Amino acid sequence: KLLIELGKFFKPELLNRFDEIVVFKPLTREHMVTIATLGIDNTKRLLSEQKIGLEVSSTAVTKLAELGVKEINLISQDTTKYGEDIYSKPALPGLLKQLSKIKGVIWIRLLYLYPSRVTDELLNMMVSLKNVAPYFDIPLQHTESRILKLMGRFYDKKDIEALVAKIRKRIKNAVIRTTLIVGFP
Repeated sequence: KLLIELGKFFKPELLNRFDEIVVFKPLTREHMVTIATLGIDNTKRLLSEQKIGLEVSSTAVTKLAELGVKEINLISQDTTKYGEDIYSKPALPGLLKQLSKIKGVIWIRLLYLYPSRVTDELLNMMVSLKNVAPYFDIPLQHTESRILKLMGRFYDKKDIEALVAKIRKRIKNAVIRTTLIVGFP
C-alpha cells in the first residue's frame, strides 16, 4: 500500500534506484502525512503479525538492568504520547513509576517531549521519582508565534516561556535541550 501511495507522486523507476542523485517533485504537507501514516500503520501491522508489542516491557528493562545497563532512554516521535495507541490514553507517568522500581536502573531519561504535552502530571511524576533524570528534550522548533502557527504547532511563544518557567520553578537542576528549525518557510 505504501508503494502504491508513493507511486502516485514518483515515477516507478525512481522508487527502486538508490545509486544516483534524484530530484523529486515537492510534496505537500498532506502528502507527507499520508505517506508517513501509511508507513507507521504498516509497521504496526507487521509488529502485530509477529506478536511484537508496542509496550515498554518492564521485563525487558529488568533484563537490561541485570545485564548491567544503568540508564534507560525512552524515545519516540513524541514520547509524551506513550500509551495513547495501546491504552487510548497517555500513560507515560505510569510507565515512569513502574520502571523506576526496577533494581539497578540508575537513570531514566526522556527524549522528545512535545512542548504542548508536558503536563503537570508528568512533571509531578518526574519530581517524585529520584531516578528519572531532570532532563527535558523538548523540540521547540521555533520561538516566534507567527512562525509556529505557520508550522501548524499547537503552542506559541508565551506557551514556551510558561513551560520553561514552570520546569525551572519545579526542578531547579533541570536540563533543557531543544532543536530549532532555521529557514522556515
